[in-house]
Amino acid sequence: MTIQFACACGQRLTVPDEYAGLSVRCMVCKELRQVPGEPPAAEEPAPAVVLSPREPEPRRIRFRCACGRLLQATEAQIGRTASCPGCAALHVVPATGEPEEVEIHLAPQASTSPTPAAKGKPARPTEPARPRGWKPSRTSALAVGAALLLIGGLIAAWFAFLRPRGLDDEDLRLIPTDARDLIVFDVAELNKSEAGRKVLEPLRRTTRLGRTLEELVGLSLQDLRRVTWTGWADSGQGVVIVSANQDIPRNQVLNRLGSATEVPGWPYYRGNSGLAAYFLGRRVVVLGQESEVRKLLGATRPRAGGLTSALDEVRRRQFPLLLAGEERGERG
Repeated sequence: MTIQFACACGQRLTVPDEYAGLSVRCMVCKELRQVPGEPPAAEEPAPAVVLSPREPEPRRIRFRCACGRLLQATEAQIGRTASCPGCAALHVVPATGEPEEVEIHLAPQASTSPTPAAKGKPARPTEPARPRGWKPSRTSALAVGAALLLIGGLIAAWFAFLRPRGLDDEDLRLIPTDARDLIVFDVAELNKSEAGRKVLEPLRRTTRLGRTLEELVGLSLQDLRRVTWTGWADSGQGVVIVSANQDIPRNQVLNRLGSATEVPGWPYYRGNSGLAAYFLGRRVVVLGQESEVRKLLGATRPRAGGLTSALDEVRRRQFPLLLAGEERGERG
């Protein structure tokens, strides 16, 4: 509906009924005239919302590794040892860390100067409002949807085809390139054939740790991704590194080692008979004598060494079984 009224200059003005009580400018004499009628009733204020207090979030401690990666821990981890996921270097979580960076966005200041009315235009209210029935353009909505589908397709293609192998090879980062010996079983690949399963028979036997590998980690060989043995010439022993396709039952492993407990100042657990276990995330565990596990965690990891090319071949998964060492060379 509309409201019609006469200006003092004699011009007849017509405006929508929602402008009742507002001032409009006459297009002839340019004077402001009040539209007759009562202004629309103001909406009742919404009831106040009472917000319940929220539990404070635990404080995060951020500190930087020598390799440049920014690490993050909680207050509960202060004083404990953690490894860098980038270079596998060990760090003791400090009580304080780097301050968190906060981005501050300044909104542009809105102009308060009124816009002059153009000549020959119909009357407009001094406080313009968005017209009723306004809807976003269907074309723009379709364009946004198409862009989201395109981005999602590119991400899926990257994960399926373009993602380089080895991004999740956390177990291989533990191996020093200057270690003496290396034996790698690609369990996932060997399980695909009968001949490959025969190659896995040594993993079903009782290990030097007194139990079979399946008993120690609480998983079957079908649940494992890779099993690696590495050692040093001075000890004649080594450690077993197990990478699984699912979470390794930590409590079961610790019970198998004889009620293993955490060693103060070190990120591994010690059980009976000198056995130890170190967990890297939820799907990688290192097993061996405590002296060998400690030697692995404290070893330096040069960028290049005798096992560099062998580790590269393992990451490319060119051989389901790889043996490498100072004397025997490399073969798969």
